[in-house]
Amino acid sequence: MERTDGMLRLLKTSYILSFDKVQAGGMSWQPALEIFTSLDEEKINSLEANESAALEYLILSPHNNNSLRSIITRARENARGVQDQITKEVWEQVNHIYHLVNNSTL
Repeated sequence: MERTDGMLRLLKTSYILSFDKVQAGGMSWQPALEIFTSLDEEKINSLEANESAALEYLILSPHNNNSLRSIITRARENARGVQDQITKEVWEQVNHIYHLVNNSTL
């Protein structure tokens, strides 16, 4: 869950900065793609200028083992395995976030 927090902070900051950089010639998602994916340089180059494709790959892609969805799914599986050792509130929050991210109506 700490990794998802770090990723979301970086993506939020980059997204906000992208508003300023649109006027200055564009925003590159290359740093985030290099940190949170295992893509080769060619694929990163194809995604870096396409904001929606880069964010979709970073947040929702089942093909990215470090996507937000993948990390939260693993966190939920880990929490389920130690459910008797964590508080009910922690389990409920992890489960809630899992269902929120995997809700297909978003």
